[in-house]
Amino acid sequence: MTASSQRREIEELQQLLSAAGVAIVTRQPVILVAPRNTRRVTWAPSAMELGELMRTSPHTVQTYRDWIAAESYSMVLFDGSFVQMTYDFDGSDLVGHRLVYFPCPYEMDETLLEEFPLLDLIEVYAESRHPAYRLVTPMRFDFDPRAARAGHPASHLSLNGLDCRWAVTAPISPGHFVRFVFSQFYPHLFEALFFLRVWPVRHRNRTITDHDESGLHVSTGRTALAT
Repeated sequence: MTASSQRREIEELQQLLSAAGVAIVTRQPVILVAPRNTRRVTWAPSAMELGELMRTSPHTVQTYRDWIAAESYSMVLFDGSFVQMTYDFDGSDLVGHRLVYFPCPYEMDETLLEEFPLLDLIEVYAESRHPAYRLVTPMRFDFDPRAARAGHPASHLSLNGLDCRWAVTAPISPGHFVRFVFSQFYPHLFEALFFLRVWPVRHRNRTITDHDESGLHVSTGRTALAT
């Protein structure tokens, strides 16, 4: 796997989800130069995107509105939720990833999303006297081996706050991610769309420590031994 092949995989996934009416907005995946001359597969940056967004709490309604306004996502789904998919490569070595599923915090009328810009609808719902909130937790799978230390596993799942880092056995592939998101949050679509159920899962080397593995953790399934 290289940055180029990973970009093509994400693009193919976007195209299939768009054709199925599941993704209503997609941003072209591109390859950028990242720190240490690595290559980053991510969404095409918007002129409205600011670096400090990456450092804000990912669990507030305002954060959701800021991400949407900045067009900082790989795709927006039919219910207003969005997905971020970023992978960092050093040659053919995976050295980082950020995979986010951010549910829309409002119970939106999905038919309106077909007619009006999402940001306009968000403002309408935000200004409503009695907005219908959805209490669904955003989730982020990170892989950052350079920052690994006690309490900060190389591969981890964050829920509910910046300090929540639930150890994951290894980095996860787009197949792991989309199968999990759609099977758990959209089971009707997972059953209806064959390509989601058979999207290839790529197993990477284990990065979890013995200490983290001795407690509750997330398994990616079969993984290779660490090298």
